[in-house]
Amino acid sequence: MSSPKSVKKMNFLVSPESPHIFLGQNFTIQVTIPKFDQEIKWISAQIAGKVRALNSRIEPLLQNLISEALGAPQQAPYFGHVMSGSRLIGSEIKTEKVYCLTINAQEIPPSYDGVGINISYELRISVNVGTNIVSSTIPLKFIGPFNSHFVLKSVQHNSIFNIESVESLSIPSPYSLACPYQLPTNRPIESFLIKDNEHGEIACIRLCLIINTGSLFTGIIEVKNAPMLKSCKISITRSESYSSGVLEKDSIANQNINLVGIVAKSFALSIPFTSSSEFSTELFKLKYQAEIILVGESCTWNWSSPLCILPPVISLSVPRSLAL
Repeated sequence: MSSPKSVKKMNFLVSPESPHIFLGQNFTIQVTIPKFDQEIKWISAQIAGKVRALNSRIEPLLQNLISEALGAPQQAPYFGHVMSGSRLIGSEIKTEKVYCLTINAQEIPPSYDGVGINISYELRISVNVGTNIVSSTIPLKFIGPFNSHFVLKSVQHNSIFNIESVESLSIPSPYSLACPYQLPTNRPIESFLIKDNEHGEIACIRLCLIINTGSLFTGIIEVKNAPMLKSCKISITRSESYSSGVLEKDSIANQNINLVGIVAKSFALSIPFTSSSEFSTELFKLKYQAEIILVGESCTWNWSSPLCILPPVISLSVPRSLAL
């Protein structure tokens, strides 16, 4: 008897094709299994997560973490930090079937695509057809609460997954669900005066330092010394502080403003929906910072402050697609 073999791709119809799921919240995905000439013996679903270093400075840190977690070095360039059990979806299928999979995951770090590190998840659908096992993977983006902490080497032990399936002909759940975490409703507008001993008051900045992923970071720059200022650059920087002291930084949004002849100017920067809310692991800590550089005729003034980026108000998933 020949042993089952794996086939990497299969044209499942998945909706939505790239789900965004809040940790601890049920989210339903519709999976259509096409008809095969042979009877399908069984269909299963499994979730797996990987941590991958994105540059040579972080690779040794990840390898050390892998050695601590597994008790020995690993040759793979990533750490498979979590895998759920395999869940049976259906069996003895002879015609096209449509299933709704309800996923709930807890006690795992959120998805993150950073400067030095990447944390990703996928849902693997496997189908046993005749002597073949046909598989396809669906990317999942998990969204976590603000300022949460996770120990990567213990995630497999602490993780909680629930995958339930029912045969269905329609989508029982919308593509966007409200955030289940408590978010602050009182977000004060703060004022910051920029000045120095030589020129006196230069400008006043009014803004709120608590915002949501997918929203606008807004504020007003009031010019106090108009002849002095020519322009300004506003940016939002994310930083990954690693346990070894390595710091990785990049800008996720920026805007340049002309201040010549301006008394006051408003600004608005869009926080990418793909950004992650602040969280930490034993390997690194994610933080954000708002920075404003005021440019004058002969000098510049720099202002910066920590910026709290909270989870999005809703999860926004990519709609239906035929190809995976």
